[in-house]
Amino acid sequence: MKKFYIIALIILSFSGIYGQMMDDMDMNPTGDQTFITVQGFAINSIGQFKEAWKSATGFYIGYGKISASDWALVYQTGYFSFTQNDAGNYTGDPSFHVIPLMIGGRYYITRDLFQPYLLAMSGVNIISEKYTHDGKVTDHTLGKLAFQVGAGVGVELSDNLAIEIAGKYNSHTIDPPSLYNMTGLEYGLGLVWFLHP
Repeated sequence: MKKFYIIALIILSFSGIYGQMMDDMDMNPTGDQTFITVQGFAINSIGQFKEAWKSATGFYIGYGKISASDWALVYQTGYFSFTQNDAGNYTGDPSFHVIPLMIGGRYYITRDLFQPYLLAMSGVNIISEKYTHDGKVTDHTLGKLAFQVGAGVGVELSDNLAIEIAGKYNSHTIDPPSLYNMTGLEYGLGLVWFLHP
């Protein structure tokens, strides 16, 4: 049943983004510029969370719209998976996977050949956690609040394409018995496809 809810939520999210995308491609009266991003990234865990899960890798796909004032509204989803820290002493094929559903903004400082920006995102992470510790089995799926802040820079490759790098601080709340937040420093590399150059 939990998998059904997760799949339904993802489908609804993509349906809304797809519908907005089609509208934007049909008509762009305000001069706003829409874009799609694909990004691979790695997370280095920090704080107490690192004692259990040391790092993660994953990807994002996103859709956004940049206004004439250089502010962008961005929708983002993806997938990432954490690697266990051996000091955590988890058994039973431990796993920790996350599907983020985020919305937020970017502010582009300049939009020339180099396009540096600041960003902030917030939303919900669908967290799937499975492990055995001290004989107790944990196997659950949770929806928890999350946020990111950071900065990045894009480099224009053509009128329609740019490459970008970004660094972010992540924090994602987890309920007890996990008495800490899931925090990490994220580094990403990706491509941006501009639908309206």
